[in-house]
Amino acid sequence: MDSMQSLAMLMGWLLTNGFSMLVLLIGVATACVWWARIPRSAMLLLIASLLGLLAYVVTGWYYSFYLPQLVSSHGMTTRQVGYVNSILGFVAGLFHAAVYMLLIFAVVSGRKPPRQPPDPPWR
Repeated sequence: MDSMQSLAMLMGWLLTNGFSMLVLLIGVATACVWWARIPRSAMLLLIASLLGLLAYVVTGWYYSFYLPQLVSSHGMTTRQVGYVNSILGFVAGLFHAAVYMLLIFAVVSGRKPPRQPPDPPWR
């Protein structure tokens, strides 16, 4: 694969995943800002954001660079490519579910229990 084709694939990948990756980078920055005030939530947000970024980078690298190289150099059939993609899609789906689970835990762990109103004086 020549450098111009690689650059085109990289630009296409950034156009399709750039906004989601930007949100995850904002999640990393937000976790760093709130770390001192709510450490547990910030830690979970940081882990979830970094894992989400890792998932985007790995799947982007696989589909943009590794898979075309694998097909051209090893001569994989369409059936073999489909099998490998289905396994990767399943694993990536589990990975994304774990990221969302961490985000939900981050929201819930940062909440304080509601204060109980004082008893009325006539009780």
